[in-house]
Amino acid sequence: MKLKFLLSIGVVLLMTSCASKKKMIYLQGIEQTSTTEVVKYEPKIQLDDLIYINISSESIEAAAPFNLRGEVGQAAVGNAVQFSSYLVDNQGEISLPILGKIKAAGLTKTELHDFLKIKLNEYLKDPILVVRVINFKVTVMGEVKSPGNFTLNSDRITIMEALAQAGDLTPVANRQNVLVVREESGIKSHYRVDLTDSELLKSPIYYLKQNDLIIVEPRFTKPESSVVGANLPLTISVISFLITITVLATR
Repeated sequence: MKLKFLLSIGVVLLMTSCASKKKMIYLQGIEQTSTTEVVKYEPKIQLDDLIYINISSESIEAAAPFNLRGEVGQAAVGNAVQFSSYLVDNQGEISLPILGKIKAAGLTKTELHDFLKIKLNEYLKDPILVVRVINFKVTVMGEVKSPGNFTLNSDRITIMEALAQAGDLTPVANRQNVLVVREESGIKSHYRVDLTDSELLKSPIYYLKQNDLIIVEPRFTKPESSVVGANLPLTISVISFLITITVLATR
């Protein structure tokens, strides 16, 4: 009888532990597929983006008038000459020397690059372009260790990478119901994603877009949102189990 009772308690504790573990592990089930097709993703340029454009060719003198010299901060590489970035205005346009106003909003970097190259072919021999978005930003809030705004050097970042930038999730974070708020073409949309499910790799939210907002909610109500509160039921169970074993062993 005593043995059956002890086994019952042990099973309860084991189930509690497994349930807790299932809520904590990322991308569960990924081992069932050896490969996952990489999503071909490139974000579109939006209003207020800062676009770094560097134009060069065989003739440095010929290419020079097409570049604005100035401060670009993170766009500079080493001690190389710095060139200005271009702000996408409210009409979705950027203003380049000689080429004038160019529609950029709604294009990807690759599309803008190819369009500019066609235009430059009229002026330069074999023009070479570098096009980058230099103010790509996402915001992470809620149950992460270091919430905040993150301006990135790359405009290709996954939700897992963004959460890592924020120091990863806290122990009480709800990994199965993370909210992502996204604005596209003036319309705000929201998505719920499960970080514990490997199907996340196929989600349109896996790769983030400019100004995405990630909100990580707690698994518990506020009075229970501390680590101690989150583990209190399991702690009580363990203590009860140990007391029971002690009492039965000393009889």
